[in-house]
Amino acid sequence: MRLPAIAAAAALVVAGVVAASGARHHGDRHRTVATVTRPARRPPRTRAVHRPPNRPPQFVVTSFDGSGGARLWTYWLAAARRVHAHFTFFVSGVYLVDWAHHDRYDPPRNPRGTSAIGFAPTQAWIDGMRRQMALGYREGNEIGTHYNGHFCGPDGVGTWSATDWRDELSQFDRLVFDDGSALPFGPAQVVGGRTPCLEGDLGVLYPVLA
Repeated sequence: MRLPAIAAAAALVVAGVVAASGARHHGDRHRTVATVTRPARRPPRTRAVHRPPNRPPQFVVTSFDGSGGARLWTYWLAAARRVHAHFTFFVSGVYLVDWAHHDRYDPPRNPRGTSAIGFAPTQAWIDGMRRQMALGYREGNEIGTHYNGHFCGPDGVGTWSATDWRDELSQFDRLVFDDGSALPFGPAQVVGGRTPCLEGDLGVLYPVLA
């Protein structure tokens, strides 16, 4: 009979397909699956922090000897503002006395009215300098003393005694503060001094300044 033969053949085909499928799934159960292992990610690099050495702050000290005249005061005060600095101005007392009144200064061991650096040319010159001194002090600059007559050399301040230095400092205070022109500071605010030509016996001077 043809129908039974066809049915038998179909049954064989189906059985083959099922067997093949079973064999494929059976093989999958024993197949080794290869896995790809990625290397561990490195931690991000950290930049070394370079810290400045632990040291005290550095200072630049700027000072001026004599400090005479409004023109130079105006120039250097403007420079101080530009760079956010403060200066020390060592003032010579004779720059606040004009030639017409030079006898107000009586220097130690020298004739009255003498000065190695002269005196102010006019009262107007002095007034301008005083205004700049007041402005400079209000802006945070320091005022020191450069004493008065600036006597250097063999017969100069190197031969002065403690009494001579006291006299010179007293005259500085009178020349700077006793002329009726108000300044926003007094003798107590004058910080330190610089001797003429950096001369003088410091062993004699220091006790006077103490």
